[in-house]
Amino acid sequence: MKDADFSKLVAKADADTKALRKLARRGNAEAMYRLACRASIDSLGLGGYLRNLRWAIYWAEKADRAGYKLAPLFLGHKYVDSRNPRFDPEKALIYYRRAAATGDEYAKECVADTLKMLKKREPKKKSAGQK
Repeated sequence: MKDADFSKLVAKADADTKALRKLARRGNAEAMYRLACRASIDSLGLGGYLRNLRWAIYWAEKADRAGYKLAPLFLGHKYVDSRNPRFDPEKALIYYRRAAATGDEYAKECVADTLKMLKKREPKKKSAGQK
């Protein structure tokens, strides 16, 4: 790909992001979700993982509050991701359960997997004879 072609693609992506922000600020839940996805993808590149992760969660939570049905599953994934400094499987479980309540089979699997993860993290109880 030529540098000029790449520059055009970058300029288009920037314009698309600005348009999404404008729609999201006006309350468009799908635009909020798309911004969350875009920030999540950007977090995998050179843009700064933590900064973009915060934006991904910010927009996904707004999309969730606005009723966008894919947002809870997205948020569950973010909170169960061990790279997230705000790693919180209990919070992920809340979002996964919300997604599962819509009948999403994959979300139901995520609930089961997260429950297994939480069970493994529980401190083992000592039996009555152990000190």
